[in-house]
Amino acid sequence: MLVPYESLSDDAKVWVYPASRKFYPNEVDAVEKSVHSFVENWKSEDEKFKASYRFLYNRFIVLIADDSESPLQREDLD
Repeated sequence: MLVPYESLSDDAKVWVYPASRKFYPNEVDAVEKSVHSFVENWKSEDEKFKASYRFLYNRFIVLIADDSESPLQREDLD
């Protein structure tokens, strides 16, 4: 379930994906929509799973997942 990142536990897992360059202004909306869609559908069948993302400095995609109530499995990460 997609939730505001501020609501996630301090123990949540974090993945940082840096881009090799800043995204151009005309790319930002498409990238952010793709990331939003991914996080929204990540383990969507499990209501206990909470995740969020941040898009920082037009260069970093940060995924945050609180799996304390619903552990991530290998297939959830691939």
